[in-house]
This record gives sequence, C-alpha cells and structure tokens, in this order.
Amino acid sequence: MSTAEDKKNVNLELLNNPDLIRPMDGVEFGESFIWLSLSDELPVKIDLKKFRLTFESIASKYPAFNIGIKGPTWIKLPINSEYNITEIPYKERKDIEDMSPSDKNDNHLWYINVSYNESITRITLHISHALCDGRTVESMFLVVMHSAIESLDKEGKDKIIRNTNYKHLPPLPIPCDLCEFGQKSNFNYEQIPKELLNSVPESWTKHTPLDLPSIEVPTNYVGRYFEYEDKHWENYSEKMMKEKGVKLSLQAAMMASMSRALRKFCHLNYDYPVVTNIMYDSRMNRLAKEHYKNRQFFFGALSGFPVVEGKNDWEKDILYCKEVMKKNVQLLDGLAMMLRIAESMNKETLEINPVKGVPAYSKNNIVVTTYLNHFKGYINPRFGVRLACGKEYFVCQYAWRNEGKIYFMILHPKNIDKTYIDTFKNEFDELFKFFKEMSK
Repeated sequence: MSTAEDKKNVNLELLNNPDLIRPMDGVEFGESFIWLSLSDELPVKIDLKKFRLTFESIASKYPAFNIGIKGPTWIKLPINSEYNITEIPYKERKDIEDMSPSDKNDNHLWYINVSYNESITRITLHISHALCDGRTVESMFLVVMHSAIESLDKEGKDKIIRNTNYKHLPPLPIPCDLCEFGQKSNFNYEQIPKELLNSVPESWTKHTPLDLPSIEVPTNYVGRYFEYEDKHWENYSEKMMKEKGVKLSLQAAMMASMSRALRKFCHLNYDYPVVTNIMYDSRMNRLAKEHYKNRQFFFGALSGFPVVEGKNDWEKDILYCKEVMKKNVQLLDGLAMMLRIAESMNKETLEINPVKGVPAYSKNNIVVTTYLNHFKGYINPRFGVRLACGKEYFVCQYAWRNEGKIYFMILHPKNIDKTYIDTFKNEFDELFKFFKEMSK
C-alpha cells in the first residue's frame, strides 16, 4: 500500500505536469467515476472512414472533446491524440442492460462505438460524467450526429433530413472552455448565505429510516428500460392548461409516481413524507451569471431535495409535487452543497476532504428521479449510466422524450429484490393509465 509520502509525491508530479490545465474540483472528480452514454440509429449505412474524418474536423473545434484527465487533474491531450471511434458487432437492445463501470484506463474521457445491422447504423457516445451532465450530454452527441450526417453523400443526407426526425435536429452547439476551479466564478457567490455554505440541506435532516431491500456484493447496476406513448401525456397537459391554466411538469409526475411506489412497497400511509432527490440545471439557477447561463458543455447539474406528501389522488399529487419543486428550485441549499463539494478538493495538494452528512439512500425515505430533456431530432435515443455498485446503493429513475415517445430507465442493483423494482414500474403503468383516461 502506498504511504502518505508516496501519495504526496504522486500528486506533486501531477501538479507539475506540463500538460496540466488545472486540478479537478471535488464535484468533477466525484463525477469522473461515472460514465454516461447516448445512442441512436440512422436508417442508412455510414462509411466509417468518412465519418471519422468529418468528426475529427468538427470535434477539433470543441475543447470538451480535446481534454483528458490524469488522476484528479485536467490535462491537455497530445495534438496527435487519436479520436477513439471503433466498430463493434451489432446487438439488439434489451429491456435490461448491464451498467457495469467503464473499463477505460487511459486519459481519454469519451469514445464512440459504431455498429451495423444491414442498412442501419447505430452510433453510441460513451462519455465521462465529469465532462457533461444528463442535459449537456446532448451537446456532445449533437457534434457526433452532425458529423455522421455530414459524412453522407447527397442522397443519404436527403434521406435522413427529409424523411426522419433528424429534420428537427438542433444546430451545432457553441463551443466553450472548461470553467475555473471550484465553480464559484459561475455564480454570484457572495449572495449565498454563509450558513448554507456550512451546513447540509435542511431536507437531509428530515430523512427517516425504512426497511428497504439489502443486496449482496459484489454486484453491478443494470438499467431497466420501458416506454410509453407521448400522446396521452401531451393531451392531458394541454387539457390542464386549457381548463385550469396549469402548465404541468413531467418531472413532477415522476416525483409523484416514485414517492407513491416507495410508500406502497413499505406499506406506509399515502401521505407519508418522502425526500425526492431531483436534478436541476445549475445554469438556470437564479444566482447564475449570464456567461454561465449560455454554456452548453461540461457538468452543470445540482441536486434539489424537496419533501413531498401524498394526496391519494393522481392529479393532486402531481400538482402538489409541481408546487413543492417550484419552491425548492428557488432555494440555494442545493447550490451551496454543490459548491461545498467542489471545494472539498484541495487544489494545492490534490487531497480531498469528503462532505459529511449525506444520508444513505438504501436505508431511508429517499427516491431519486431526473427528467433529462426532450431530445428533438432523433429516431430512437437511448440513455445509459454506468458506475460501480456497493452495499450503499441507490435506485434512480431517468426519463427523456422524443417525438411520440417517453422513455424511462430505472437504474438499480442487478441482484436487488425484483418486487421492489416492479413496484416502481407498476406505479408508472398506473400513472400513464391515468393520463390516458384523463385525456379522453
């Protein structure tokens, strides 16, 4: 085992690296152990060599594609560093997919897999969570898919742009550089009350222990995928706006469904308080500076922790969750916690002092749910998350939309009690039955 002196010498070497950009802050370093993926399929066969050349030309303009990490530091990649684009065998998508950690062990933070099934090309971008969050992953993917389309001949381009959802593909995003260490410069930091910067979010003190399933380790995470027709949600949303002047939120509906499922599994009263860990875009925070609001790359998510109580009525539940979320997003405790975690890395020594007080998600009344985005311009996008699984696990619900579909993935330990996960899935079935009935 390395001694403290050995670690100090290694960190000193990292800090003196001529390719050093800056140390990673605590948020970035923590996210570097998680990998995201986004994939889609084109109804044409792209030429891999032409795609590579086109991608190299376009991606070279984006700093996010041209930096790497070494230990807890950001580094410049060599000018002649080859972009990792590899053809792999095509495999049919499954309802349950393995989400084991990435086995990449070099300095690169992303790679692309291309696979073919007759006249279909599937393109998958795998990317470190340190480089992006669940929203800015699309910015990275846009660079990839624009490159794929640009590499086609005129006939292929016309087929994609005129006859598929890709006619709605957003334009290429605007490049930006890595922000300063610690994230403070992105916000009006002086407006955050000092007591928030020295405490945990109030809702963390409101968690209560529950008898939730334990797991045996070693194990890994898997993603359970399912989808619903978008039209019933759309119809119900339009009806609520027309009749009651209320703009609904899919994130609020997810909060209502997940908290209901937890109460059912644990045989709790319908109004039992549940802490809902949801993700916000910090670029939209009320203290975000103007230059930061326009950034389309790198990690920028922060957590909110609204506490919700059930109302035993779907519509009331959703509206209640919407109001609770609206109030919570105005709080600054999630932002303060993100900045505290960022500062937990000592940029002079690369030593980290973890923030204490985080409740155990596998033992308490907490659900995790995040709505990613409405991905416009794709055909059948699929999102994935890969990370290591320990005894202190979590179950997380992700959702994203595309024209005509709402997609879900429940990330959970592979060997967890199936009844527990079925409870969440069954409650989503009930939610969409409600949408269908109310949209008539």
